[in-house]
Amino acid sequence: MTAITVSQLRIAFFGYGLGLGQEYRALESFAGGNEHALALYRTFRDPHASFDPTSRSYSFMTVGPVSPLSFAETPLFFSAFTDVAEFLAASRLIP
Repeated sequence: MTAITVSQLRIAFFGYGLGLGQEYRALESFAGGNEHALALYRTFRDPHASFDPTSRSYSFMTVGPVSPLSFAETPLFFSAFTDVAEFLAASRLIP
């Protein structure tokens, strides 16, 4: 993927693993140099470092108009569900 293609994305999702070198500098650019956002991103744990698959946590930082704070260019952070049934129950999509 070229830099031109990436710069045309309106919404970007970043998960664990971009902590070093050129990848981290690119992440800094996407986050607008927001030190608080980058500090929170650095707290993400490797999901596969957990011994029990049910306790894995998949955290993401999003940048772009997906965030209600996109006008301030503030990244949005969330942890994704790892179990479909849990997601459906929390979303009240099943009785």
